[in-house]
Amino acid sequence: MRRLANYFAFVFVFLISSPPLAGQRKDPDSLSKKYHSLRLKPGFKETDTAYINTLYAISYGTGREDRDSSKIMALKTIALSKEANYPKGIALGNYALALVNLLEGDAEKSIQLAQLAQGIAEENEEKSIVLRAYNTKGIAYRQLKKLDSAFTNYYRGLQLAEETDNRKHLYAFHNNMGYLFLNNRNYSEALVHFKSAHDYIHSFGDLNQHLTLDLNIAQLFNYQNKPDSTEVYLAKAKERLDQGVGYPREKSTYWNLKGEYHYKRNQLQLADQAFRKTLELTKDLNEPNQFDAYLGLSETAFMKGNYKEAKRFGKSALYWDKGQELNPKAERLHKLMAQIYQRLGAQDSAHFYLGEYQRLYNSSKKSIMGRSIAILQAKESAKTKEMLAQTLKEERASTENTIKWFWLIVCIVGLVLIGLFIRSYSQYKKEAVQLNRISQEKDELFTILGHDLRSPLNTLQELLQLYQEPIANKEFLDHHLSNLQRRVFYSKETLDNMMHWVQEQLSDAKPAKKPIDIEDLVPKCIAGVYEIAQNKNMSISFKSDPDAQIYADPIHLEIIVNNLLLNAIKFSEAGQPIQLEWNEVDNFKRLSIRDQGIGLTDEQIELFERKGKLPARRGTSGESGLGIGITICSKLMELNKGQLQILQKDKGTEVQLLFRNNTYA
Repeated sequence: MRRLANYFAFVFVFLISSPPLAGQRKDPDSLSKKYHSLRLKPGFKETDTAYINTLYAISYGTGREDRDSSKIMALKTIALSKEANYPKGIALGNYALALVNLLEGDAEKSIQLAQLAQGIAEENEEKSIVLRAYNTKGIAYRQLKKLDSAFTNYYRGLQLAEETDNRKHLYAFHNNMGYLFLNNRNYSEALVHFKSAHDYIHSFGDLNQHLTLDLNIAQLFNYQNKPDSTEVYLAKAKERLDQGVGYPREKSTYWNLKGEYHYKRNQLQLADQAFRKTLELTKDLNEPNQFDAYLGLSETAFMKGNYKEAKRFGKSALYWDKGQELNPKAERLHKLMAQIYQRLGAQDSAHFYLGEYQRLYNSSKKSIMGRSIAILQAKESAKTKEMLAQTLKEERASTENTIKWFWLIVCIVGLVLIGLFIRSYSQYKKEAVQLNRISQEKDELFTILGHDLRSPLNTLQELLQLYQEPIANKEFLDHHLSNLQRRVFYSKETLDNMMHWVQEQLSDAKPAKKPIDIEDLVPKCIAGVYEIAQNKNMSISFKSDPDAQIYADPIHLEIIVNNLLLNAIKFSEAGQPIQLEWNEVDNFKRLSIRDQGIGLTDEQIELFERKGKLPARRGTSGESGLGIGITICSKLMELNKGQLQILQKDKGTEVQLLFRNNTYA
């Protein structure tokens, strides 16, 4: 839709800018006859104003078909007008050159020439030329994406058209302001201007312009999800099409809108037929409406569950977009492609298109914000700006006001400096407290770590001494070996948690998210702690859904589940079961790990909820526990947009991992 808006606005200036002294626009043959008849008149001079006006009309009339000839005629118009001292002719010649440069894509040159024509016209009160200059500059600025300047020219042109009751230009400026707000996605404001243009067009517009406006208004009502109003304007457009009005562009636009109308109402078969009608109308044309048609067909096929066909149509839409990313539906297309590839099991492609969608969405969001600010700034009228300039001039002339402003600025600067100082000091205090906390935690951890590492080393030393002596009791030796294995395992866990703690303190880890099959990850974690659970004669069960899947960092999630399983084993008596269960409730996906161990006190749970940590304590068989494992788990869940909750049961503890019920959250 945006590319259509740019196209219609680009050529619209030619539809409303008829040559002066010529009434309605002349065809080339009549202009040629007038040109030759003037030259054959007795006493003919090239400096006659009628002849100069005819040169301008020829320049204007040939601009789209023969730009070189148009430039020559425009330059001749300017030269003869200067010789004849005819300011209006000079303005017209520069305006004609501005139009040709606009067609050639040189928007900046077009603005310079239109501004020159406007200045001359304003000096000689040629308001019709001023109106055309405003319109041309507005279109050129919009091509340069300078929407504040485009709005200013449209707005000033609209004011002048109202003053002079120029209905043709009132239609033109309302129409172009509608396109401007449409590009800015301000659909309600765009609708106001399109409907205003619709009111003025009845006095002069042709049926094709009526059709274009009906389609624009139908599109806007469709964006605002107003089906009844959309249907009214689509019916109006259909009536004009049945009368033979419109070209392939307008006809294909109608069928695209009809397809979207049916798609939003889940009438998939009718939507499919409408989009295919668009392709039929535009198959031999380089027509941007094909983009919308292929996107609609892809969405319809996706809703039907035909993902391969949806992929084929989606790729065709990508081809028509051609990387321009001008169409606001480009975001929708990339999100759709991510969903299609995910359903087809091509995760890498799904992640690629999801990344493209997020990039387009963020870029569009920034762009929309910038445009909104620019348009608000540009809404000041010329008269208001002149009054403001005069007020500022008077204030500068007043010494008293200057002194007041000076002291006001001094006070503001002083307050800002004080605020910055307070903020910096607060930040310093905060960082100092944080560093002190980290230092205390480090000292505590190293103390515990030294004790926990010394214990298995002492056991190992005793075993080495036993090996040097004749083995008197093999069962005694086996018991010590089993004890050593258990202590080494938990010492390794302690070191792993220490490494995760250090990494968390030194860096701002960012998760590498991707879809994770719970049926794959959880059994892998259970297998990793199987031998430790066997040593305590404990069973671990897992209840899940075969299709269970979440979107998170797999390494982070594996660390979390491993830690929680080891905690459940560590703080449970021998022979007690551990249960893992996956389910979906409300808007969350939940993985629960439940044991029947010694549990936690109310004070310990309150400490975790306030500070996210638990005190160091020993397991049921003397296993070491620093209390940082649960802290690391909580931090990693936060990084993955999840939540860790601890629930106290009648016997044991239940830890719940909660994730938002959204694949891409």
